[in-house]
Amino acid sequence: MSIDARICLILLILCIPTTSFSDTSEPENNPLPIHGYVQQETAYRLTEPNELTKVKQILQIGLDHRFNEIVKIKISGRFFYDAIFDITNNFSDTVRRDQEAEAVFRETYLDLSFGESNLTVGKQQIVWGEVPGLFFADIVTAKDYREFLLPSFEYVRIPQWAVNLQYYGADNTIQLIWIPIQEFDKMPVVGSEFVFKLPVPDDVPYIVNNEQKPAMSIENSSGGMRWSTLISGWNPALFYLYKYDTIPTYFRTVEPGPVIILTPKHTRVHQLGYTVSKDFDVIVLKSEGVATLGKMFQTKDITTESGVVKKDYLEYVIGAEFSPDILQTTINLQFYQRIILNHNTNLIDPAIDSGASVWLKPKFFGHSINPELLFIYDFTNQDWMFRPKVAWTLSNSWLLTIGSDLFGGDKDGLFGHFSKKSRVYTELRYNF
Repeated sequence: MSIDARICLILLILCIPTTSFSDTSEPENNPLPIHGYVQQETAYRLTEPNELTKVKQILQIGLDHRFNEIVKIKISGRFFYDAIFDITNNFSDTVRRDQEAEAVFRETYLDLSFGESNLTVGKQQIVWGEVPGLFFADIVTAKDYREFLLPSFEYVRIPQWAVNLQYYGADNTIQLIWIPIQEFDKMPVVGSEFVFKLPVPDDVPYIVNNEQKPAMSIENSSGGMRWSTLISGWNPALFYLYKYDTIPTYFRTVEPGPVIILTPKHTRVHQLGYTVSKDFDVIVLKSEGVATLGKMFQTKDITTESGVVKKDYLEYVIGAEFSPDILQTTINLQFYQRIILNHNTNLIDPAIDSGASVWLKPKFFGHSINPELLFIYDFTNQDWMFRPKVAWTLSNSWLLTIGSDLFGGDKDGLFGHFSKKSRVYTELRYNF
């Protein structure tokens, strides 16, 4: 076990509570407003080879303190240690270094309130859009994709070091953000359980170089703005963001052999988008979309320098959420599309990618047992992801979740690529 892993494990052991499942007493007064959770996660692969793929311990701890009506601080961090790397020898040293243990700051910032304005400086989550199971207008924060989209979105989002100024008027909200130190998506390394399909032909040898990230400087900082209002019950918002693409693009070169050399790089993009929602009492309509200008896409054309071309693309989602009393179930239905403008047949990505999702949350088991089902189907690639789970509230502090993450369809699709990675899992969480 590495030194970092041992440190994380010691911290977790020290923080494991002795409260029983039946404990419902009120917590003692604590002079320090410390909060967080300890969570144990275990996953087992359902396809050959059938085996454990995760035995992870997580500690998230934070402190919030308001000095007065103007000044507030928040400090939080997350530590994890995955014992799968000590229990088995199924993963390479590269994967072990990337996923065995980690200690990072989460939301850590200074918050200042001045009448109708609010200024937040530090590491923070800035969420501009949120739909069940997918990311669309949520373009500010980077993402941790080392476990695909399977953890909670709060866990997947990587807080950004940012200056966030918001003005709350009578009918309008204006937000200005500046990101001097941009975070980038954490992608699974080659050999990981959920490594993405790389843009190389089958049976062709390749090498992946280290990721090239922009140097930290004022010139490489990012920024944007968002405006929202309320009009006759409608809640529209418009936003713009200028940043480095948080998802790396694999630039390609070919060396004698032949051997394909892939170098992950980040390039500048402009993003403009909207969100809108309306509550009609019996049904809530929502939509969000983004136009990305200057995105680099991989091409199959071997004559193209670096193996990438610059394109603009649009993506949007339209959804409806309703809770019919007769079914005692919250139902969310969504349709989404991504459209690459001026598409050509040499691009690896399709011109139009369409899909739909169904999210169900039954309520007929009471407050302590909460089942949930999410199904996403991609019409273009004809692949899918199905995520049923049940969360059982054992007490005020304890929560047990049992579920599965199932994949199928075309192996070249986003979900079908993981058809041999379907799994069942358990999560035991203590909140404090």
